[in-house]
Amino acid sequence: MAAAPGRWGVMWWERLFPLVLVGLAARALARSGTPALRGSAAAAARVCWGGLAAAAAIAAAVPVDLVEKPGTPGAAERAAALAVLAAVCAAVAIAGPRSGAAARRLAAGPLAPKWWLGFGLLFHLGNHALLAVGAFAPATISVYLVCGAGPWAVATLQRALRGLARRGVPVPEHLREETACEDPSLPHLHHDAAALPGWAIAGAGGLVLAGGAIALIGGTGARAWHIAWLAAGTGLTIVGWRMARRDRGAVIELREPWAHGPAGRLAAGGLVAYHVVALLVWQLPAWSSVPWRSQARALVGPWIELSFTSQVWAMFAPNPPREQNLLRATVVDATGERHRFGAEPQREDDLPRPHVWHDRWRKIGDNVLGQREKLARWHARYLCRRWALEHAGEPPREVLLENLRAPLPPPGSDPREHFAARHQVRVVAQVSCADEPFAQLDPEVRARHGLAPVSTETRRFAWERPATWTERQARRDPLAPLWPLAALGLLGALARWSGEDRRARVAARVAAAPAERDAQG
Repeated sequence: MAAAPGRWGVMWWERLFPLVLVGLAARALARSGTPALRGSAAAAARVCWGGLAAAAAIAAAVPVDLVEKPGTPGAAERAAALAVLAAVCAAVAIAGPRSGAAARRLAAGPLAPKWWLGFGLLFHLGNHALLAVGAFAPATISVYLVCGAGPWAVATLQRALRGLARRGVPVPEHLREETACEDPSLPHLHHDAAALPGWAIAGAGGLVLAGGAIALIGGTGARAWHIAWLAAGTGLTIVGWRMARRDRGAVIELREPWAHGPAGRLAAGGLVAYHVVALLVWQLPAWSSVPWRSQARALVGPWIELSFTSQVWAMFAPNPPREQNLLRATVVDATGERHRFGAEPQREDDLPRPHVWHDRWRKIGDNVLGQREKLARWHARYLCRRWALEHAGEPPREVLLENLRAPLPPPGSDPREHFAARHQVRVVAQVSCADEPFAQLDPEVRARHGLAPVSTETRRFAWERPATWTERQARRDPLAPLWPLAALGLLGALARWSGEDRRARVAARVAAAPAERDAQG
């Protein structure tokens, strides 16, 4: 029962973590100093918020469709969360521009990233020390420093470094003392007033929605999807370029200057928009109310794979082990003698859990015995090559991978004796190192380590069958190579726009230099 508060805290921290994005957006809005929307823009924003509120309310009214399987618990909780979302969106739609002040107060208070990221830091430190689930926890901890932590994280780090410096630890001065930033009003910084009109943004969004609908309903695959995005990007580039030329020289009062010029802002915003849409589509839940989930995920799957941003939100709650699962690797040499592979730490007398320092070999064993059992043959092939490399190039006869499984030891019992008396053995993979594909050392590796060369006929390969290759070619879209080429062309146009804008700004500064000197003189 003592762990119940912590478990509930982590659960609700995970569920409410999207509020961090709201806090980051509100903080960025407050820092930018951009004026509030007025007139038709404010009315359009209210309509969008009202539409989001209506969609959330409709979803909350049918909780049965919010679960993967009938009878699965959690529908009521999800409906309640959507109802709260609908109420918040409706409040923003009613309040209009006045909601910005409330959002900024929340961003400085309960929605401040330091509270949420600080809790996450403590959680992942404990996760890494007690569970050792891999590099996920250290990677997340490192991202916390740049994911909206803000000046407080920098100040905390500087205080820690100053403390180390006082104790004689050599710390560079620029790391322990605050460095003054450049004046945000300097002329080389971006303060331009160029902005895309609302109708252009709305038209681009409608075009993307239409392309997605055609791809899902018309059965055209990803072709309509790519064409819609490229058309939207091309249209926004043309409109934005013309607006930037028309408003060139106009400036806007900003607390912090733009990070990029008009072309750079459009390129960065377009990339972020595409990536956010891809992530949202990829994370569509497997509900009965979303029957087109698989087809939609297929549209963004290549980008998700290319960007290495595949998300599985269940990773925050790893299931505790219900039994001991260990991987045993046995190598049979050329004389028939059996050896336990000495570098294999997955054995019954290995380090106890939990242990502070994570071992990557243990992660390999967990994957081979878990959801990635297809890696077993590849792991055995690696052991064939490694044994040959460490034994003068002499390959072993075979490699045997076995799963040793036993119930968890009861409290007070000897873990090793319990495991030795009750474990069961299951063969995971057994390969012959002479006949298994990719189980032999490459000639380059042998030469690099000074091993005697062998005939290339002793090496074995396994390539894709021609029938499978023909099937893949038949499924491939013949226009697929055009999409990256068209995207590169669009990037080239944005680069030309950026160069033109930079030359115009330099020319304006040169022309204004004499007048500034006269004013100073």
